[in-house]
Amino acid sequence: MPYAVLILAAGQASRMGRCKALLPLTEDTGDHALSRLARLWSGARVRLAVTGFHAEAVEAACVGLGWSCIRNPQPERGMFSSVCTGLAEIVRTATASDIEGVFLQPVDVPLVRPLTVACLKEAAAESPGAALIPTFAGTEGHPVFLPVGLLPSILTADGEGGLRAVLSRLPLRHVPVADALMLRDMDTPDDYAALRTLAAGTDVPSIAEAEELLRLRGVPERGLRHARAVSRVAGALALALGRARRDADAT
Repeated sequence: MPYAVLILAAGQASRMGRCKALLPLTEDTGDHALSRLARLWSGARVRLAVTGFHAEAVEAACVGLGWSCIRNPQPERGMFSSVCTGLAEIVRTATASDIEGVFLQPVDVPLVRPLTVACLKEAAAESPGAALIPTFAGTEGHPVFLPVGLLPSILTADGEGGLRAVLSRLPLRHVPVADALMLRDMDTPDDYAALRTLAAGTDVPSIAEAEELLRLRGVPERGLRHARAVSRVAGALALALGRARRDADAT
């Protein structure tokens, strides 16, 4: 599916006190939020970031990553103004035949898993014409997918209540995914510290994510109980092996 990605990176980050797009997530690779998302969305046909506050620094980083930028002239008006700034640029530069839709990716939600992207692409093929919002255990997250047919309605909306309010009046589908990380943003220093810890283990699902994945695949409760029991046994074996290895090293 040919698609565009709009990274929303125009915020002031007043609670964080620093530009969130360029905050490092890992010490070993030097990845920051923007570079991690650029890698996640490298397959997009159109790759565009919306800047505003901290524009010069973010735009310089985008150039190095091979992404285009458009600057929101009034970022203080909030995220919906950045959405419209970016969508208007995509409509201006891309024809309907170029792409089938646009993913909206806030830069402060940088740990979205590739599986979530794959699930949204699959849902877009199943529900053409509907906006898509991923959910984890019933909670809405990011990114949002917008088919090109809805872009005129969004661009002409007054934005009252933000994007979610606008989407509630349009064809909309929620897509359950086994990805709790697509709920995690970094509005505050505490959020950022938690994300840095999570960034080191994104290849391993949490217990809640593993159980949600099994539910989404139709595993009955009896199967879930069995999986929990196996997990407890595996954990006990790992602890026992660790103790045995430490004892052997000590002798």
